[in-house]
Amino acid sequence: MIKIPPFRSPKLLASANGKPCVETWRAINDFEGLYEVSDFGRVRSLRSGNILHLVMGGRGPYAQAHLFRNGQRTVKYVHHLVLIAFIGPKPGHGYEACHGEGGNLDNTPVNLRWDTKAANIADIVKSGSQRGVRNPASKLTEVMVVQIRARRGAGESATSLAADFKISKDYIYRICSRKSWSHV
Repeated sequence: MIKIPPFRSPKLLASANGKPCVETWRAINDFEGLYEVSDFGRVRSLRSGNILHLVMGGRGPYAQAHLFRNGQRTVKYVHHLVLIAFIGPKPGHGYEACHGEGGNLDNTPVNLRWDTKAANIADIVKSGSQRGVRNPASKLTEVMVVQIRARRGAGESATSLAADFKISKDYIYRICSRKSWSHV
């Protein structure tokens, strides 16, 4: 896991009018009296007063906070904590946390919203944030895609290419027909 160090000087952040921003803290649901989350996307322990080091994890990847209560660790996505504390609970079934143009590391309320999966996917497609090597699940690079197309064009079998690149034969066909990796 990659640790994200907390930024130390929120006083250096300025709003559009040049005045320093004031960080607002709110209690974390089910962890009242133990932890708080800020509108800067930071999490602090009320026991120690320290800002927690966040870790990157999950699909995305997204910043996570490890919260402890009665000796039990609970891992929470920071964007969920910020949304619940500053926007409100999830409006209903079928809604998910969506990041705006600031990307998945910007966990401020202005960059977050509850929306449908379809709207979230539309944002991802529009921004291109999950395309190609920017997709954290990607097994290929753009150079590898070019190699696959060149070798397949020279007559090499999809089975051989799939074995070499450790992907499925169907995925080789999708790459070569530009249904996948169309931007390369």
